[in-house]
Amino acid sequence: MTFIIIALLLLLAVYIGTQRLSGLQTAAMVCFVLFGIVLVVFQDLTTNLAHALNVGRGTDLLFYCSLLAGLFLASNFYFRFKRNEDVNVAVIRQIAIDHVIEPSEKWKAE
Repeated sequence: MTFIIIALLLLLAVYIGTQRLSGLQTAAMVCFVLFGIVLVVFQDLTTNLAHALNVGRGTDLLFYCSLLAGLFLASNFYFRFKRNEDVNVAVIRQIAIDHVIEPSEKWKAE
């Protein structure tokens, strides 16, 4: 089972490596994969680390870390979506201003 998990982590790293990422994102992904491989190979490390952090089990520690990572990703996507929405609104407003059509005389009289 250890071999399968390590192979999947490496496959994930290769897949993400083919995407266009910034240097910081690439470095974070490499650290994530290496950390995952270390945790799979040295399974007692998570338990020892959990006890050092006053968490019951290594599994609980991994769950808490995964939960925090998920919240970080969700907030990151939310703020990126809001920035894109603001840019879209600004562009659409500018297009509307640039292409304004003056009302004809018929409509001005009413």
